[in-house]
Amino acid sequence: MDIDSLQKLLPAVDVSSFVSNYTALLSEDGRISKDQCLPNEIPCDESTPYRRYNGWCNNLKQPHFGNAFETLIHLLPPAYDDGPNGEILNCTPCDSHETISVHCAPIEVPDGDPFFPTHYPNGERRCLPFVRSLLGQLTLGYRGQINQITAFIDGSAIYGSTVCENNLLREFERGLLKSSMLGLGNVEALPHGTQEARRIVIAQQQHIVFSELLPKLLGLELLEKHSLLPQSDGYFTGYNNTCDPAISQPFATAAYRFGHTLVRRMFPRMDNNFRPVSDPIDLASHFGFVEPLYNFTAGGMDSILMGLLSTPSMAFDRHITSALRNHLFERRGESASGMDLIAINILRARDHGVQPYNDFREFCGLKKAKTFEDLRAQMSSSAISALKSVYDDVDDIDLFPGLTSEDPVKGALLGPTMACLIAEQFARLKQCDRFYYENGDVAGQFTPGIFLICTRSYLNSHI
Repeated sequence: MDIDSLQKLLPAVDVSSFVSNYTALLSEDGRISKDQCLPNEIPCDESTPYRRYNGWCNNLKQPHFGNAFETLIHLLPPAYDDGPNGEILNCTPCDSHETISVHCAPIEVPDGDPFFPTHYPNGERRCLPFVRSLLGQLTLGYRGQINQITAFIDGSAIYGSTVCENNLLREFERGLLKSSMLGLGNVEALPHGTQEARRIVIAQQQHIVFSELLPKLLGLELLEKHSLLPQSDGYFTGYNNTCDPAISQPFATAAYRFGHTLVRRMFPRMDNNFRPVSDPIDLASHFGFVEPLYNFTAGGMDSILMGLLSTPSMAFDRHITSALRNHLFERRGESASGMDLIAINILRARDHGVQPYNDFREFCGLKKAKTFEDLRAQMSSSAISALKSVYDDVDDIDLFPGLTSEDPVKGALLGPTMACLIAEQFARLKQCDRFYYENGDVAGQFTPGIFLICTRSYLNSHI
């Protein structure tokens, strides 16, 4: 039997009796029973205008679509090697299943690395820690990775993605959420108290994403192609109850990590008149250290936010700040104890079996490159030269380096392949969401008055 035929049969083999899954993540503090956190296959209420925290019943025909703890989906067949790369796994002390979990896939520091020494002072080979993503499915076949939150744009960062997570976030007093207002004194406190208020907050979040964020990222052409622009009049009628909103692997592991290229190393502190009030904060020495937030002599969080408002981000390109490349989560006083975020991005995509950059060029309608010279329509000569110095073949280019090497398309922040993958994802997050704020085909659609309020909500109105 060939591999393709075998891979079609393996997912039917249930291994749940001896393979654990995500339940180990639930209720770690023991205060809430795991039974309260697990997805419950309860009947769907077609009449409610309120979405469940875990996404269950958003789709009435396929209630699990978009749920928390569903697996990420591939847009192309997974691209795993037949076995582990010995050069990656042979990294002391991660050199044996007897001493390290099989979920460890450390990144060996190569000879000649410009920052990290190849060996520790005791002579051991240096490796950067990397833990494989949690197994998402309980069947055989290609490894599937779990998404611990819902797929939808649903305020889950505020309210949580399970009932028990939401319970931990609530005060259970006057409908309040546990929160700390460290920011600007005039930041508007969002109305979190009731399900109706939650529904409005989610609608405002969705409107900001589709009316402000996506136009900046993608440009008008892709917005129109994927029907991503908000309605100019009336309600949206394109809800599709057959589509799956699940987050795609290339979106999660590469395309939506575009923000890593925008991060500055130095963060200025400004007063209300946008004048410096102290020395800037060096990101490289502040991963996991919160004292700048409480340094009220230097303006606390207010001065940091004012600095962010007055300082542009870095450009979208293949250049990443050294704070992320060399000092991620670095321990103070321990030189070279940090991690490399971009190396993690690359290995994360490999861990998930994500196809290389050239395959997604073709997926997005570009000509599949046969040589490095075929990349010239989308990349600069310097970007191509940098890729050639690392990869032997154009088909070997990992997705994240390929995406960030592209020149932005006209009227957009991002290059064509990255913009395509993000547009594909957000098109499904709009069309597959029964509770999408513009949807006029569901029970409990917004009244014209509330709908108008939501469509007049912009990010600057909440600052």
